[in-house]
Amino acid sequence: MDKEQAGSECLTMSVERAARILGIGRGLCYQMIHEGRIPHLVFGRRIVVPKAGLDKLLNTQGNDGKSEDIEHIGVNRKAVSTTGHIEH
Repeated sequence: MDKEQAGSECLTMSVERAARILGIGRGLCYQMIHEGRIPHLVFGRRIVVPKAGLDKLLNTQGNDGKSEDIEHIGVNRKAVSTTGHIEH
């Protein structure tokens, strides 16, 4: 691995990792992706979730529908980050 790769952080995550962070199952995460409720990118047959998009979704403060989706599935937006750690 070269210096550029070693110092760079991956900007996307798998659907499985996003599901773990959100505290939901993989199937529900795929369903929400296909419904357009979770931001994602498609590369061929691979679906990935951008960390920045998930952070933005988790930190949405308005009543634009997206924040209600997160509240509906029982995730505390303010306490979860894309690292998967709960912030106190």
